[in-house]
Amino acid sequence: MSSISSSSSSSRSSGGGSSSSSSTAGTANNKNKALIPWEPKPAFFPLHHDTATVHRCVKVGSERAIREVVRELYSDERMATSSGTMTVAELCKRNNVQPTLGSVHHPLLHCNIMESEFDVCFGYELLTKVCVDLYGTLSEKCRAGIRKLCELVTEVVLGHADGWVDAGPLLRSYRLALDAVFKGISQTFHEEFYDKLHVMEQEIDNIVGSEDSTKETCTLNEDEIEKYRILRMSVKGYQELEVYYKTLWNLNPFEWEEKMTHDRLERSDFSYFHLEKIFTEPDMRNGEEIVLLKNLLAQTDVKKKEQGLPTVLLIHGLAGSGKTALCRYLIYQWLKGVTEACLRTTALVLLIDVPRVRSSRLKEFLLDQLLPVTCAGLDADHIISTLKELNVMFLIDGYDETNRVSSDLVDEIFAKFSDKRIIVTTRPELHKDVVCLARRHNRELVSVQVRGFDDKRREEFFVKIFSSLKIDEVICKQYCSEFLKYSRGQSEVLQQYLNLPLTCALVVFLWTHGLDTLTATTGLYQEIYGLLQVKLAERLSRDFIGACDLPAILDKLLLFLGEQAWTMLREGSAVASDEVCERLEAECKGKGIKVVELLSGFHLCHLDDNPDVWKLRVAFQHPTHARYLAATYLADCIHKNRITVSDIGGQTDSCPKLEELLTFVTGHLAAMNILTVAAVSDIFNIMKKVHVDSVNFNFWWNIFSESQNHPQVGSILAEEKLPHKVWELNQNNVTSALKLLTFTPVRIRGITIDISSLVEPHEVSGFLHALEGVGQHIRKRQRKLIKVELYLWRHESFSHDTTSGAFLTALHPWANLTTFVGGLGKQAEEEDFMVGFTNLRTIRVKISTSGAFRSLSNTLKKIHKTVKSLVVTLALPPDCLPEELSELKHNGTLEIHLARMTDARREWLVSVVRTVGGRAGCWRLRLAECHMTYEALEWLVRELQGHVRNKVDIESVR
Repeated sequence: MSSISSSSSSSRSSGGGSSSSSSTAGTANNKNKALIPWEPKPAFFPLHHDTATVHRCVKVGSERAIREVVRELYSDERMATSSGTMTVAELCKRNNVQPTLGSVHHPLLHCNIMESEFDVCFGYELLTKVCVDLYGTLSEKCRAGIRKLCELVTEVVLGHADGWVDAGPLLRSYRLALDAVFKGISQTFHEEFYDKLHVMEQEIDNIVGSEDSTKETCTLNEDEIEKYRILRMSVKGYQELEVYYKTLWNLNPFEWEEKMTHDRLERSDFSYFHLEKIFTEPDMRNGEEIVLLKNLLAQTDVKKKEQGLPTVLLIHGLAGSGKTALCRYLIYQWLKGVTEACLRTTALVLLIDVPRVRSSRLKEFLLDQLLPVTCAGLDADHIISTLKELNVMFLIDGYDETNRVSSDLVDEIFAKFSDKRIIVTTRPELHKDVVCLARRHNRELVSVQVRGFDDKRREEFFVKIFSSLKIDEVICKQYCSEFLKYSRGQSEVLQQYLNLPLTCALVVFLWTHGLDTLTATTGLYQEIYGLLQVKLAERLSRDFIGACDLPAILDKLLLFLGEQAWTMLREGSAVASDEVCERLEAECKGKGIKVVELLSGFHLCHLDDNPDVWKLRVAFQHPTHARYLAATYLADCIHKNRITVSDIGGQTDSCPKLEELLTFVTGHLAAMNILTVAAVSDIFNIMKKVHVDSVNFNFWWNIFSESQNHPQVGSILAEEKLPHKVWELNQNNVTSALKLLTFTPVRIRGITIDISSLVEPHEVSGFLHALEGVGQHIRKRQRKLIKVELYLWRHESFSHDTTSGAFLTALHPWANLTTFVGGLGKQAEEEDFMVGFTNLRTIRVKISTSGAFRSLSNTLKKIHKTVKSLVVTLALPPDCLPEELSELKHNGTLEIHLARMTDARREWLVSVVRTVGGRAGCWRLRLAECHMTYEALEWLVRELQGHVRNKVDIESVR
């Protein structure tokens, strides 16, 4: 420990008297007076002061201030520490947690905090790890003041060890930090802390005004110095990261959008698209379990029942699904201190943005890129050892974009920080690589999939986008409503792109500029890049000589970008090589356009802003963009007879997602009217290099629609790609499959359509229309009816009123319906929907009107011989009389479901069951959400004896 001996200092009477008077006045104030704003008074600061005097003023004063804060929080009744007398060790034992404080502080764990002396290192550990909940209630300014006091102490101590300290700025910062801390504590806990602030101000005046220097000796051993290094890394690193991370909060997808002011042109206000305003929680899954954002960091392996929290969290998902935005939001929450405890107790969250990494060694990366100021005061050899003593978290974003340099850096993190939490994001194709990396370093890993937006979250994102545009509230609501209708009317293939945040935001903006209905993905990206090009031309034309030539110049540059994208895809690189960057710079320079303008205009990442420090680096924000631009270039080359489609096949051995590239090529060639039979054959020959599942109906419909329903494409799909037996469909692929059945010559035996109870069938984009379309085409080429099983689970549910009549009508011309699950209501009173389906074997239907019941009864009289299983959910109105019902005919078993039955309706219930079951009775009776008493249920069972042959299931809410 450091030993300090001081001789007394004389003070100026005027300075002391003034401070004493101020202190006395402060004591006389009442409690409310403590909240009146107070400004630190100015004082004379010498440029340099005796180091021992500065040490005494800042170190001792800061320690006293930190102790006051710690004791105030630790003794608070919400901590339940018996007014602070409970030791930290006892508190941890009571809360069944292990002390997370550094080993150097362990002797203090058994001390009385309210009486024992302790330094700022221990104090800061207590605040951020033990009193973390209360610490989070302090204002940001107060917490920043606490960190500043700790930083100043480390500057003094480490500077004192080196023999030099600059006193003026140090003491000025000290005054301001004290002011922020005591004001914050007073406002949060409504206690009078200003008196203590005045006392400390008096001491500063006395020290600064003293003509005598204080002689002081301080001996610091290596352990003491290391303790202050750790504290400095924690507080200084936090401050430096806070400044850097603020540049990540802008999620503006319209960075080329500008606005006019009365005197100049300005960029759009990035605060419109601040992370806090626009971030929308994506759909996340751990296996099949839904993961909420608030529980993300607490995920464990669902296959293991008992285990600790894995140190590696792998977040994987398609490009553009929201992984990077999720990482930024976690960092934002960490800085705000409003998230769960495991993140609040993290000293530093270190973001490794893989595409930006320039160093293969961690200490060089920290020194050069992430924490240059913090690490500048440390010996390079101490950087890693200091980090190991802190509770740090590594956030490695974009593992799929690693190269040799960044791969070495990631490997070092896994090797040297085995006990630290690591979050890794990657695309699906590199998922197994991260798993292998964790296993190689004996790390437990849990994997969470990010799926982008589901329908509900997508609509939430729409609302946030329109709200961020700062338009009138009434117009905003109108836009939201109209765009929701527009988005629901898009093809099912485009729905998957609307689930990606960036593309979704761009489509919103395109829609505000009059975007028409889209039928293919290529058309979507043509619209996006067309708008980007127009906006870029508008911006450049203000300073460009020969503005009329800009559109043609940008056309050529866009093709040049496509050529570079093709090069990057063949090389399997997410970041452009130096050679590609040099070609881009040269091409732009030749056209008189700044390369950064071009890249930002087309939503490419220009990662190196300072040419004196960084070399230009280029990366596509989304690999789909790269494949689209590459396909644009390839189609242009084919059009100009520079290459053929078959030539592409010889250059695609290492090209990821080759099928998506070929889809864009197909779309471009079709739009240019040069998609020949030979070109189609070549495209499908190349596609043999990749495996696309035969039941991936969305992909096959996508490529067919991109070809503009080319007959050769349809023939190949029908003969070679699509299955020929039974298609099993759900809400995600049913529309694509039905359109393929309609527009291609495929022949199949049957279809099973199973729509989840979580989804309203009427809201599945294009489903009903596609179902109707099959009937208009299928009988022309296939006389035999197609066997169909239709499961519309939501329509059969008690809690939903929608019915299935329209879907049954659509099936009549072409389907041999054998199984039906759904609902019938008023619509069924005028039409017997099932009368034509003479092979129905299983019926599970909800009946919501007496007229619909009569319709079902009449239908069963005609087809009952084939019906082996009949389950009827009676959601009849309260005024429906049992006499209005009749026996339901069948040739198997009957199950009756009723809901929300009460004692008052028990006689009605018995009459209904006897009537509907008829002489044969029913096999089973199920009562959902039953409100009947036990006595009434006993009576019910007795009355129905002989009428219910198997059992009565009762779901009681009493």
